[in-house]
Amino acid sequence: MSQIPDQLPPAPTQNSPQIGTFAQAFELALTRLFALTESGAQIRGSIFSTLVMITWLLTALWFHPWSDWSVRLFHFRLDPASSPAAYILVLIDHLLGFLLAGDTLTRLITFFLPAWLAHEIAAIYLMDIFELPKTSIGRDFISRTAFASSSSDSLVINSEKLSRKQEDSPAIRIG
Repeated sequence: MSQIPDQLPPAPTQNSPQIGTFAQAFELALTRLFALTESGAQIRGSIFSTLVMITWLLTALWFHPWSDWSVRLFHFRLDPASSPAAYILVLIDHLLGFLLAGDTLTRLITFFLPAWLAHEIAAIYLMDIFELPKTSIGRDFISRTAFASSSSDSLVINSEKLSRKQEDSPAIRIG
């Protein structure tokens, strides 16, 4: 039997990109995003809040195009008797009018109703599995662990006992 000497792979040159750098960065980003830590939950909460705002704005712009905005705002701007304060108030009025329009809000409800239902069904599931007295404990647990919605309370144990409020804590009831 002949032995083939071990060969080392060629060292990457300065001009060749390192293979796997993008994949490693993507994997690191996903690991941080789905980490079961406070910072991971804060990242998920920030992403969710940002996506809600972007969805709301895009929905308002989709059903009330820029031409609707520009006609009203530019005609007001051409009025020589208008003041900057009045212009700002009219801009805010038009912006809130488009964001809070009935068709915009009804479409947002149809977008976010499934997410709310999933949250409620998961809370009911936790209530059933862990025999919780009310669904608000499961809802609070999901909100805290998934999106870091409220600050986590620290548990103080005095003479091997918890206070009544701490006994109802999602951390004690669920885990």
